[in-house]
Amino acid sequence: MFFRNNEHSLKSGKRQAIEEMEELNELRENHPLEKGDFLAIIIAAFTTLVPIVAICLLAYYFISMFLFG
Repeated sequence: MFFRNNEHSLKSGKRQAIEEMEELNELRENHPLEKGDFLAIIIAAFTTLVPIVAICLLAYYFISMFLFG
């Protein structure tokens, strides 16, 4: 109602998502990775996954100690 003049409200959510994905793919193809980007991606993955794994292992340890003493 209030957003009838807005371009985004006239498009379906699926069509808008497809257009955004096409734009992101075009940007990704036009800009190759630089020399240090791969190492940065690996470091980012480890800094994201290591705390999650540590929390899961600690939770498993404490739950098993609580249940089986």
